[in-house]
Amino acid sequence: MLTPGPDGETANGLQFTLVRYFDAPRARVFRMWSEPELFRSWSVPAGFHIAHGSSDFRPGGTWCCHMVAPDGIEHRASGRYLEILEPEYIALSHCWEDAHGEHSPETHLGVSLDALSERTRLILHQGLFASEADRSGHQAGWSECLDTLADQLHALAAREKPG
Repeated sequence: MLTPGPDGETANGLQFTLVRYFDAPRARVFRMWSEPELFRSWSVPAGFHIAHGSSDFRPGGTWCCHMVAPDGIEHRASGRYLEILEPEYIALSHCWEDAHGEHSPETHLGVSLDALSERTRLILHQGLFASEADRSGHQAGWSECLDTLADQLHALAAREKPG
């Protein structure tokens, strides 16, 4: 992993890292990434919804997501799972697809999950981006998604609570 400078830029391009702490065991946080229905419950920015998505969660497997923004604009993303080390690490590629089927430059996303007793530290790193605007958009989107992930982890724990 490249280490960004204070402005998030490296000699090789733009990237970002987000760190979050969740009041949930690492295995539960990993499930939120690995089980398609759970992943869909939190993995879009606020106000968006997933119209269609698929996931072959294994190294070399593909994923795709068709999101719809609150204003009705459609966004399509896809990629491959590059590496999965259950329950501590997930790496995948990401690109956008326009209405003509053309793909944006590919970025790579790495998610590390560190067990801290019954809590989990998540470190999400994505790059390299072609522009500051692309990086900022992804960083804001993932930040919103991780806020929703915290809420969905609490909801999952409540549903699975014995008794």
